[in-house]
Amino acid sequence: MVEGWSWIDSFYFTVITLTTVGYGDLAPERALSKMFTVIIILMGIGLLVTLTERIAHYVVEDHEARQARKEEGT
Repeated sequence: MVEGWSWIDSFYFTVITLTTVGYGDLAPERALSKMFTVIIILMGIGLLVTLTERIAHYVVEDHEARQARKEEGT
């Protein structure tokens, strides 16, 4: 709302920013927008790290369970 962007432009900017693609076709110009972008980036990184950790934890547990079943069978 601060920049006057449509919802689709805002969503596009968020995805481009969080995926670190950063085309540069949209950029916040106002201080409030820049601060909001910083907060979104930090939250997005936190969410991506948490998601990656959860997936890695699941993969490791699954691998350990398969190994345990394999050892029980021999």
